[in-house]
Amino acid sequence: MYELFEFRIPREYALAHLPDEKTSQALKTVITIRTKKHSNTYQKIISLQKLFYSQGRSFFFGWNIIRKYSNEEINQSALLHAIIKKTIHTCGEENETLYDDGPSCSYCGAGGIQKSDLILGENKIPDTEKTDIWKTYAGEIGVSAKLAKVLTALGHSPDNLAPIRKRKNTNEFIPGWLQLKTHPILYQIAPQTLVGINPFEIEPESISTNEEKPHFGEITGSYCDSQGNYACPLGHTIGLNLLSEIFVFHRPESLPISWTEQCIGVRRGVLRPEHCLIINSDLHRAIQACAIKGLEFEMAYQTI
Repeated sequence: MYELFEFRIPREYALAHLPDEKTSQALKTVITIRTKKHSNTYQKIISLQKLFYSQGRSFFFGWNIIRKYSNEEINQSALLHAIIKKTIHTCGEENETLYDDGPSCSYCGAGGIQKSDLILGENKIPDTEKTDIWKTYAGEIGVSAKLAKVLTALGHSPDNLAPIRKRKNTNEFIPGWLQLKTHPILYQIAPQTLVGINPFEIEPESISTNEEKPHFGEITGSYCDSQGNYACPLGHTIGLNLLSEIFVFHRPESLPISWTEQCIGVRRGVLRPEHCLIINSDLHRAIQACAIKGLEFEMAYQTI
C-alpha cells in the first residue's frame, strides 16, 4: 500500500508559498497537490496551515487521503472498509422523510431513527449505468437492484433493503433502487484508528460528561459541534474525519456486509454522523465478479 495526501490550495497561495511544486494547473483557481506524509512539501503545508490558521484563514480549501493497494493485498484481506464514491446533493430530511431524534445522543446527535421510507427527488438519483451505489450527504445509502441481488444471494436480509419513494408522489417508488439500511451493527472500532479534523489535527480528548449542555434540537448542530470537539464522551461518534485505515476488534463471525457501532462525522443541520461500512472477502469477490460499480476499498484490520 502507498499513501498520498491531496490538498486543494488556492492558486495564489500555492504559487506564492510552494513555487518549487511542478504543476500543470497554473491557470486554475484551485491547484491540487499530492504528496507523501513526512515529505518536505507535507511539512511545509503543516507550517503554512498553522500560520494561516493563526490569521483566521486556511491555507487549503480541502484535502483527501488516497490509498492504493496491490490486488494481492486486497484479495488476501479478510475484511475491507467499503467507501462509497458517489454522494448526491440531497437527503431524506429535505424531502419529507420522517426521523425521530428523541433517542439521539445529547452530545454528538448520533442515533436518530428513520421512521418512514426514504423519500427523494427522482431527478437527484444517478443512472445505474454509472454506479450501483450512492449515498446522500446525510449518509442514507441507495443500491441498485443488481447490487441488492448480490447482497441477498450472500445471505443479507431483505428486511435491510427498503423502497425509495418519489418526492412528487410518495405513493410511487423510484424504480431500480432500494435503500440499504445501516444494519447489522457488528464491529467496534479499535483505538488504533486515527480520527481528526484534518491530517494535522488529531481529535483531542472528548469533552467532559459533567459539562452542562442543551439537549439536541435546542441548537442548530450537536453540542460536540458547538464545542469544536467531535469525540463524543459517550463514544457514539469518535471524530470528524477518518485519518487512517480502520482497525476493529476481532469477531469470530463474519458477515458479508455490516457496519461499525461508532460513527464518524458531525450532526449539523441535516448532516448526521455515519457508521463505517465493512464487507468480507466473499462479498468483495462477488462485487468484482458482477462488475458492481461505485465502491473503493481499503484494508480493515482486526485486533484483539
